[in-house]
Amino acid sequence: MNVLTILRSVEELLYEVMSWLLFYPRTLFMTLTHPLRTMRYSDGEQRDKPDQQYLETLSPPLFLVLSILLAHGLELI
Repeated sequence: MNVLTILRSVEELLYEVMSWLLFYPRTLFMTLTHPLRTMRYSDGEQRDKPDQQYLETLSPPLFLVLSILLAHGLELI
């Protein structure tokens, strides 16, 4: 594997993790304050092309996994 390919992969991973840090609180706030609107938003996003889905929030499976990991981490403290 080329060093440049590894660096690009690390860059993409860091970008994804940083976007999670930005979009997780927004998705959590939206889910807690307006659950029905969030459900309608998710239904609308499911109709979009895969590369155009969830540009402003986290996808529901990723949001669920991160929420479970966060709750488990807080439980261990």
